[in-house]
Amino acid sequence: MWKHASITRYRKIEIFNACVVTKLTYGLESAWLNKLECRRLDAYQNRCLRKICKVGPSYYSRVSNEEVLRLSGQTPLSHRLLMQQLHLYGRIARLPNEDPVRKSVLNTGDIQPKTAQFRRRQGRPRKCWARQVFNFALKAAQGLPELRRQLCTAAPTTLWKDTVQRYTAELPLAWKPGDAEPNTAGIAMD
Repeated sequence: MWKHASITRYRKIEIFNACVVTKLTYGLESAWLNKLECRRLDAYQNRCLRKICKVGPSYYSRVSNEEVLRLSGQTPLSHRLLMQQLHLYGRIARLPNEDPVRKSVLNTGDIQPKTAQFRRRQGRPRKCWARQVFNFALKAAQGLPELRRQLCTAAPTTLWKDTVQRYTAELPLAWKPGDAEPNTAGIAMD
């Protein structure tokens, strides 16, 4: 399909986003991926976009992955996934306190995630979804008071969506969720 000459590049990218990316990211918004898994996700996207844009591997063509993303007008899948996770966190935070999903993820009456009441067994993941996404939500809202204001039930949902959109747009293209955190200077976390 990607080698078919009568389909424009724009249409091929539309088909890629509609058929491949949606299947690839389905259900990942509720899972926390480590740095290696995010790199694999982005590498697959870059490989597909290189075929669509007819750009050879970077070793031969000397075209970076960031340039391929700019050429195709795409953002890395790890950034899209982070955006979906932040949107999901916002939806959970807006649920009523008696909702079972909210009870299992967040403290009652607050937007902070529940802390583990048990000792993590050996071999279990160290990072949980709620804690990691909450940390990114704090950075996106620039502090806990602002996060509480944006995720209260009286605030419009577009306020949180605009904040998430702005935050993910400011992330550098080469940044992955497991890397050192960008934009952390001067942000109050309490």
